[in-house]
Amino acid sequence: MTHREIQDRLEAYVDDRLSREERREVDRHLRDCEECRAILDDVAPVDLSGLGPTTYDEATMRRTVRRSLFRTALDAALILLAGLTLFWFLSALLIQPLVIDRGGRAGDAVRMSIDLGAMLNPGAILVEGEISSDLLSRQVDLDFALPVGAALTQTDHTSTTIGVFGVSDAWDGPPGPESAGTEFMGEAADQLANLGSGTVATVSMFYEDPMSVEQAQDLADHPGADVRVVWAGFDSSLGQETPPNWTFTGALGYGTCLHQDPLDEEVLSSSSAGFSSGSMFASPSVRRALDSVISGLENIEGRPELVDYVVRPYGDDPGSVSAVLDYLRNDPEVMILVLTGPSPEVARFVESSPGTAVASVLAVDFYNWTDSICGGLGE
Repeated sequence: MTHREIQDRLEAYVDDRLSREERREVDRHLRDCEECRAILDDVAPVDLSGLGPTTYDEATMRRTVRRSLFRTALDAALILLAGLTLFWFLSALLIQPLVIDRGGRAGDAVRMSIDLGAMLNPGAILVEGEISSDLLSRQVDLDFALPVGAALTQTDHTSTTIGVFGVSDAWDGPPGPESAGTEFMGEAADQLANLGSGTVATVSMFYEDPMSVEQAQDLADHPGADVRVVWAGFDSSLGQETPPNWTFTGALGYGTCLHQDPLDEEVLSSSSAGFSSGSMFASPSVRRALDSVISGLENIEGRPELVDYVVRPYGDDPGSVSAVLDYLRNDPEVMILVLTGPSPEVARFVESSPGTAVASVLAVDFYNWTDSICGGLGE
């Protein structure tokens, strides 16, 4: 192309409307023609210092792409971390105290979980527990055990979740653990006769003719054998032939030998805590066991969602918790005693037990008896 033809194409050059061959020819002309470069600056001022052949470096391009991808991934990770940090602060400062534990509901639910485990499982006592939280809930994990002589036999672990919308178990079934007490091993007389003196046993005595609290306490203080009464279950049948089926065979009970201070409110309402409970060195007290049952039901009664949690799975009228509580406040009778000791002594207690009673062996272990368990005799 001539000098004049190049000048006529400069506007198309700027607008990128030239063919590849035409553009190359204009580039060659511009390198040597100051007049045309001046005209081009007037049309669209550009830096033409880079005119000339370019080189493509594949390795450099790959490094650039890798750098860009790394920065994108890093930015995404930082955004995610910032989001999780924000949610953590929201959970710790807002969701947990103001939503999960609003009005102390979480503390009441933790206390209920502990009480139900003890009340619904003859002989069971709390060994240890742990409270942990995620963003929208709080979980209570509890371990209960059954006293067998001076030792403890682990029962099932329980897990209760306290969420924004209510309280629930981690599995379907009754609240509280399903200890060995819910699956009787058979009548005690046949079992104990074959155990010998090298073992200890824990036995549940179900009295068909319930006794008064005073009679049960006298039996615990003077059992007529070297045994300890470690749990007392109180008649919760409401005088009905078919008692509320959320109770254990119509009875609710608690450990008689537990010597412990109530868990601190700060522990119960904490979003993260570990605790242990239940020492067996206090003298047996049937009245103390009754007071513990009443206290546990009073905690449940004051929380409609806890009443639903306890009763609703069984189809009973939710008001039955209040009815049972009123009944227990009027000095109810004792239906179940759980005792432990050397097997021959337990057998002697069973044979001499007053009234009509059904005895069932709950657990057996090697001999580990000591006079100091449960405060000793007559203390």
